[in-house]
Amino acid sequence: MKRMVILLGVLCLFLLQIGNTYAVFESDAMGESKVKTAKWVIRVNEGDLGKSQTFNIDNLAFIGNDLVKEGKFAPSTEGYFDIVIDPRGTEVSLVYTLSFDFSGIGNDMIRISDIRKLRGNELIRTGENSYTGIMEYNDILKGSNDYIRVSFEWINDDTNNSKDMESMLESKLGIPVLINVKQYLGEDIISYNG
Repeated sequence: MKRMVILLGVLCLFLLQIGNTYAVFESDAMGESKVKTAKWVIRVNEGDLGKSQTFNIDNLAFIGNDLVKEGKFAPSTEGYFDIVIDPRGTEVSLVYTLSFDFSGIGNDMIRISDIRKLRGNELIRTGENSYTGIMEYNDILKGSNDYIRVSFEWINDDTNNSKDMESMLESKLGIPVLINVKQYLGEDIISYNG
């Protein structure tokens, strides 16, 4: 009789153990799929991206032109603006997209002539005025920043003189730039073919 009670007790413990194991697997299978990402802090030109994802390009460095007063942007001139993306303290790989909005300047002769990282992998053009870059976690650990130079040109077109005059009277260029940053998980970046 003692054997029967001990055997029954062992059988009960065995069944409880199987039930608990099944419950663990069942709860894992039914658990939420949301995973918290590691810490990330992105600064763009010394401003915290968490507070604002849009800024204006309104101060260009101009490339000299003998026909235009120094420090002024006018037809036949070029200028550039540097963007520094600083991911210090970030613990994941990042993908970011810079999107430039030219709709507010009212002059389609002012456009991007070149955009590139000053070192590292090139940016990928992903829209008419959108460019995407990747910052790998290993580079972030080394303290690397992305330095991006955006070059603009103002094409001199005599059929556009009235719009050129309006643009020259504006005190600042004011091109909004939207920066969208997310964790990079190895997804393909699709190039724009427009």
